[in-house]
Amino acid sequence: MHVSAQPYQLLGEPSLVYEPAKDALALADEYGFAVWRAHGLIERGWALAELGSPQDGIEMMKKGLAEYEATGAKLRSPYFLGLLADQLGKTGRVVEGLTVITDAITLAQNTGEGYGLPELHRIKLFLKSRLSQSAKLLSDSPALETVSQARACFAETLETSKQQGARWRQLKAALSVYRLEMQYGRPDRAQLAEMYSSFTEGHETADLKEAKALLDAVPSRSTD
Repeated sequence: MHVSAQPYQLLGEPSLVYEPAKDALALADEYGFAVWRAHGLIERGWALAELGSPQDGIEMMKKGLAEYEATGAKLRSPYFLGLLADQLGKTGRVVEGLTVITDAITLAQNTGEGYGLPELHRIKLFLKSRLSQSAKLLSDSPALETVSQARACFAETLETSKQQGARWRQLKAALSVYRLEMQYGRPDRAQLAEMYSSFTEGHETADLKEAKALLDAVPSRSTD
């Protein structure tokens, strides 16, 4: 009945998620499918947040997660928790987001849903980078410690995604660490450039567009 919106979510295309999720939610309500109703709430909430209503979207996602948990279902729970953690980070609720992503990673490891671990670690990296941004305002020491932790998280993300052949997750991780390093004026352009050049298609997608814009903003150093 319900086609997963996960591919469009990973590509950062909320407009392609919103209407199908809305339709799935209506059908689930009509026929009493509790699991699909929860899916619809989570996916529609994510799209709503991405389209400019983050607080409403987060509340809808939380409602969907609560309903999903009430059904006793576990499959895809780590992925859904990751979506929530990501949105919490984007709205500045970083500590709350880190709690959620830690739960998501633990659950994925316990249930064997290892396919989603690279994306969960990528979100954890994003949250760590946001935390380092806040810490930098206080003192260099906490910021540097957080950066070190974020880079370790990035290394773990790359290792897992390489094992799975998940190049898109590697790109997302590279983008996250590049943004983090930009805060300190030392982004590793070569690393992001290598990931970007490995793609021969899909250059109209949000992540590749962002990678190109970042690379264009900092030209490679020519050698004399």
